[in-house]
Amino acid sequence: AQKTKTKRWRLVGKHFFHQPAKLTCAAYHSRSDMLVCGFGHGVFTMHRLGGPGSFELVQTLSISQEKISAVSFDETGDWIAVGCARLGQLVVWEWQSEAYVYKQQGHYFDVNACAYAPDGSMLATASDDHKVKVWSAQTGSCFVTFS
Repeated sequence: AQKTKTKRWRLVGKHFFHQPAKLTCAAYHSRSDMLVCGFGHGVFTMHRLGGPGSFELVQTLSISQEKISAVSFDETGDWIAVGCARLGQLVVWEWQSEAYVYKQQGHYFDVNACAYAPDGSMLATASDDHKVKVWSAQTGSCFVTFS
């Protein structure tokens, strides 16, 4: 009979965001050990998770008065797609240069999800307006809408 080894998890640290609003979404990029978190008051934060017990704040940015409803890293971990509630807005942020790549107003209601294609060439967003839009990551233009 084959013996199964049991793994045990243990808490090695507890960290706090120190934000006055609820956490609404999060994404982790494993190659860069970066965590991006969106909050209910339009702020997102980036943290570097460099190992057990590490939780280094890299950036904090306020982009809206409405909640951040979706976040996603591109394949390299350099660009972050951020969806905003009630505005239908997509923001792509290049965190290393601290600059907007583009801001697009493409949906009429909350952007609930965003995801990059595995090769990073496209970005899809889904919204409460019952539409999925596919964007060119290079140009920022929407080239197809599914409804």
